[in-house]
Amino acid sequence: MVLTKFRKRAVEDIEAAQELMDQKKQNLFLLKELRKRLQSSCDKLNEKNNKYIDFVQNCAPETASREEEVYWQYAQKDDGLLEVIVKDTDAVDKILYSIEEVQGKQKVKNKLASNHAETNTSLYEQTEHKVPKITLPTLNRDLLNSDGFWESFSAFVDSKDLYSVQKFPELKGSLRDRRLSAIECKMP
Repeated sequence: MVLTKFRKRAVEDIEAAQELMDQKKQNLFLLKELRKRLQSSCDKLNEKNNKYIDFVQNCAPETASREEEVYWQYAQKDDGLLEVIVKDTDAVDKILYSIEEVQGKQKVKNKLASNHAETNTSLYEQTEHKVPKITLPTLNRDLLNSDGFWESFSAFVDSKDLYSVQKFPELKGSLRDRRLSAIECKMP
């Protein structure tokens, strides 16, 4: 019964995440199209600008100085366009990063859901005795310097007198809750 509820909840979470991913993919497609159009417009502007500069350089000196003044007046007005282009590029990059982040979290959730279901069914099917509880070393909040934790964790696991078949499901079950959230925070 607990397994059924967990599976239902996992399926609902997966469906919601998939719907969110579809929306983000559609938005990403639109942003990529806008970016292509913007890049095309910028390329055309640069081409026209280069032609204009060539024209001005081949003109008489008095015409060239007048044209140069007009050119700089328009160039100062277009500074806002460059800022918009930079902001749009940053926004697209942020969206791409968030999509990659959601995809990574979705993979972790799918793995955890399938591993949890496999662990529960394998425990009920394969073992007829209770697996001993193991108190694991605790991980402090300093995720950047957690090598010592993992070394003591490995030594602790190897020191326990458990069958190999029992170690893996027991340790996976023990890693739930706070330890699991700490591991998820460390994953890119």
